[in-house]
Amino acid sequence: MALLGLLHSTPADSPLSASPETRRKVERFLLDTLKNDSNVVLRRQACLALAVGDPLDGRITGAILDFYAGSENLWETFPVQQFFEFQAPKIRNLPNWAEICSKVESVNSLYTPNALRYLKG
Repeated sequence: MALLGLLHSTPADSPLSASPETRRKVERFLLDTLKNDSNVVLRRQACLALAVGDPLDGRITGAILDFYAGSENLWETFPVQQFFEFQAPKIRNLPNWAEICSKVESVNSLYTPNALRYLKG
């Protein structure tokens, strides 16, 4: 998972970046793991890998929000804070920023205040 996170986090315009096809496969694998894997450790690592990803898109943001709302395990969802911290500048520019903030606010978690602070700047 750490290697996949590295591949996913390398900027697409970097000479060290994987091919677009490989990047799509890595992202698809990480999203599938986050949504469907029964192993809490793998889901957590997939979340962390997606948190530092480049570029950000609506599928990733939606998957992270669903993951956050669907788990009460604080250890598992800790990387969600890192997602919002790292991606906040990009998320603030999304047309559905207010909806994202509302969804985060509705999650009953110790991490919600920090996530909102990152999102609202």
